Amino acid sequence: MLGARSHLLMPVFTHLLGGLANLFAGWLHGTLDVPRERLEAHCVELVLAATTSTSGK
Repeated sequence: MLGARSHLLMPVFTHLLGGLANLFAGWLHGTLDVPRERLEAHCVELVLAATTSTSGK
């Protein structure tokens, strides 16, 4: 599915997933003071931006 560039994309998605996990962990532990809806919207924006910029379109 990712094609010839998959070796370049896997680190991007690995770091994105790690970053999202840290955001949610911070939010769950109370160190990130944002409403749940804003956190979810921000995470969706990050994923969409990553998939759009790596899709080659």
